Amino acid sequence: MDKAVASIGIILVVIGVVGEWRFGAKLEDAHNAIHKYDVRKLTEADQKAGDASTSANNRTTVKQRKLKTETDKLTGRLGEAAKQLGQLEGDIRAQNPRWRTNR
Repeated sequence: MDKAVASIGIILVVIGVVGEWRFGAKLEDAHNAIHKYDVRKLTEADQKAGDASTSANNRTTVKQRKLKTETDKLTGRLGEAAKQLGQLEGDIRAQNPRWRTNR
C-alpha cells in the first residue's frame, strides 16, 4: 500500500511539474505578445510625435519667411520715410526765418 501511495504521489508531482511548465510557457507567450504590442504602440506614438514636430517646424518656417518679408518691406518704407523727412527738414532750413513770418 505504501508503494501505491508513493507511486500516486510521484505521479501527482510529475503532473504538477508538467502543468506548471505548460502554464508558464503560456504565460511567457502572453507576456511576449503584450510586450510586442507595447513596443508597436510606442513606435507609432514616437512616429506621430516626430510628424507633429516636423509639421510645426514647417509652419514656423513659413511664418518666419512671411515675417521676414514683411519686416523687409517695412524697413524699406521706413528708410524712404526717413529720407523724405530729411529732405523736408532741409527745405525748412533753407527757408531760414522766412517760414516763421509766413504764418
